[in-house]
Amino acid sequence: MKSFTSVKRLFKPVSFFDELSSYGFLAEYIYNNFRHKLKSDKDFRNEILQKLVTNKNEPQDVIDYILLEQLSDCLEYFNRRVKTWMSKNP
Repeated sequence: MKSFTSVKRLFKPVSFFDELSSYGFLAEYIYNNFRHKLKSDKDFRNEILQKLVTNKNEPQDVIDYILLEQLSDCLEYFNRRVKTWMSKNP
C-alpha cells in the first residue's frame, strides 16, 4: 500500500485543455474562443503557453506567433513608458 500512495502523487487529473493539446487542437480552440482572455489574463496565458510548449502535437508556428505577440505587447508598453519619460526629461 505504501507504493500506491507514492505513485498516486504522480497522477494529475486531465483537464479539457490537456485533452485538446494532446490531439493538437488547443491553439485553434483558444484562438477561436478565448482570444481576449489570452491577451488580458496573464495567468491564463502562461498556463496555456505551458501546455502548448510541453505538448509536441501543437504546431510550432502557432506557439511562435503567440510568444511573438506577447513580446510585441511588452515592447509597446516599454515604448510608451520611454516616450512618457522622454517628454518629462528632455
